Amino acid sequence: PLNVYGCIKSCIENIFLCYHYNYGLPVIIANTMNTYGPNQSKEKFIPKIINMIQHDQQVDLHANKKPDKRNYLHIKDLCSAILHILKNCKIGERYNVVSDRFYDNLEIAIIIAAILNKTLSYRFLNPTKETAHHTLSILSGEKLFKTGWAPKITLKDGLRRNNHFKIVIPTYNNERWIKVCLNSVKKQKYSNFQCIIVDDRSTDRSVEIIKETIKEDNRFLLVENKIRQKALRNIYEAISLSNPEEQDIIIT
Repeated sequence: PLNVYGCIKSCIENIFLCYHYNYGLPVIIANTMNTYGPNQSKEKFIPKIINMIQHDQQVDLHANKKPDKRNYLHIKDLCSAILHILKNCKIGERYNVVSDRFYDNLEIAIIIAAILNKTLSYRFLNPTKETAHHTLSILSGEKLFKTGWAPKITLKDGLRRNNHFKIVIPTYNNERWIKVCLNSVKKQKYSNFQCIIVDDRSTDRSVEIIKETIKEDNRFLLVENKIRQKALRNIYEAISLSNPEEQDIIIT
C-alpha cells in the first residue's frame, strides 16, 4: 500500500496472522474491493453519481489518460462470500473477494444514465495527489473461485436493484379515471419502476381498459383478485406476485 490507510490495514492483518501462527487463533483474512448496494453512504462513488445524474448535473470522472478502472461487488455477493469462506475455506489463509469483471468509471456512469433514462453529461479530471493511487486497483479472485464461490449479481442488475421502486394502484369500477391515471404514469421519463394495478373484481370495463392501456409495457403488472378480500390483503398479495426486493420503495 502507498497510503497511510492501506498501511494500517495491512499491519492489522499481519498482527492477526501472527496470533494464528504463534497461538493458534483461528484466522481467515478476506480482502475485498469496492462494494455497493442499498442504503450506501451518499458520499461513495455510485450513490453520488446516481444523485448527480438524477438531477441532470455534470459528472466529474478522474482519468489519467484513461478513466479509473475498478472492481465492484454487490453487498449481497459479499455476504454470500463471507458465509462460504467460514464454511468451506482453510484457517490461516487469505482470500480475495471480488467480482469477475472490471469497469471504468465512465462505463458505470453510462449504465446508470441508461437505467434512469437520463442523458449523461460528464468531464474528465486529472487525478490529484489524493486520488492518483486509486486510478487502478486489481485483486485476483481465482483462489476463492476455485473453492466453488462465484458472484451472482452483475453490475447492471445490481444497479437496477439500487434504483427501483414500485407503484401500487388499487382499483374497483374506476373506468372513468383509470386510463388517465395509467397514461400519466406511462409518460414518466424514468424506466426504473414497476406499476402494479390491483383490480378488486370490477364489474365495469376497468380491466378491459387497463389491459388495452398497458398492452406489452413490462413496467406494468395487472393483478386481478379472484376472491374479494380486505384491501390491504389484496395489495400484499399483488406485491408478492411481483417478486419484490427488500430495498424496493413501494408507493400506494
